[in-house]
Amino acid sequence: MRVAPRGPTPHRAAQPRSIRRGWPCSRVSTSGRRSVFNPDHQGKGLATEAARAVLRLGLEELDLHRIVGRCNALNTASAKLMERLAMRREAHFMQSSIIKGAWHEEFVYAILRSEWRRQD
Repeated sequence: MRVAPRGPTPHRAAQPRSIRRGWPCSRVSTSGRRSVFNPDHQGKGLATEAARAVLRLGLEELDLHRIVGRCNALNTASAKLMERLAMRREAHFMQSSIIKGAWHEEFVYAILRSEWRRQD
């Protein structure tokens, strides 16, 4: 995984067949995480392990103030993953994007460095 801790340009790294992760970083030390898993590898705890590692890296090593995650509201697996990681749902956007000609809803989750530290 490659991470660009500062700068306005999103940086993407790919791991073949299982994970694609984007890490757009800004100058106000806020970041987002994004994952796509091959269906053959779902249900094995890999997404939780990878997401926890990304949160730890961002909030502990890169000293980010906050990390944001977004998912389609129909993607219950991603929503549950972010909730398992103690991320709080901050928004529910109605009809926020069009996918294959239909309007979709989106959830936005976030966690602050101070919230992450309280989990230990």
